[in-house]
Amino acid sequence: MKRIAKYIILIIILLLILIGYYLIVSNEFDNLKIFFEGGLNILQVAFSVVIAYLLYDRFGTTKRILDKQNDLIIEFIEKYRSLGIYVYIFDKNKRVHTYFKPGKNVFARFDIKYINRLILFPSGTLGHPKLNELNKLIENPLFPEELVPDLSTFKFFSLTAEIGDFNRENFIFLSFDRIDKHDELDQTKFMKPNDEQETLKDFLSRIRNSVNSIEDWVNRETSIKIKLNLE
Repeated sequence: MKRIAKYIILIIILLLILIGYYLIVSNEFDNLKIFFEGGLNILQVAFSVVIAYLLYDRFGTTKRILDKQNDLIIEFIEKYRSLGIYVYIFDKNKRVHTYFKPGKNVFARFDIKYINRLILFPSGTLGHPKLNELNKLIENPLFPEELVPDLSTFKFFSLTAEIGDFNRENFIFLSFDRIDKHDELDQTKFMKPNDEQETLKDFLSRIRNSVNSIEDWVNRETSIKIKLNLE
């Protein structure tokens, strides 16, 4: 806000200089005196408004809130980017294991034939420490409200077990912890998130949208364009 006030005063001064120059060139000396008197009054009013604002925010409340929002976003970005997602795919007589981090290029990690499969998470995903850290930041009352919907990708309200004919080749199994042993993977109970039939394509799209929202917010709030390492 202080920067905006400076720009307003600068624009007023430039306009007064231009008008004064025009009157001088046009030999409008009678109007020049009136102009300068009026211009001085305008400057006095402008300075008064700026001083009033500075006195109103003399305790720096606005700045502290904005600084806190920036701190929350920076911490969220760091934790979000460090989050690892392990992927387990059953395909006929083979198992495919892979791993990725949230970013704009998440689709590049997968064969297109898998993206329409439904996703499942281990039953222990609810209350996972890494997800709790992210959600705690989002739930902070000073977190930018406009970002909350897009950044709630990993907010799980419930996990529901699949009922009926369960064919592992119809699903993608995701986990925030590595599962090394095959027998441990076979014994892990996977469930659908938030009682929704979400495909891998839907999930990756939400991740990509969240990254784009972060970048857009950062570039709106900074004076120069910043390219984040979120590929």
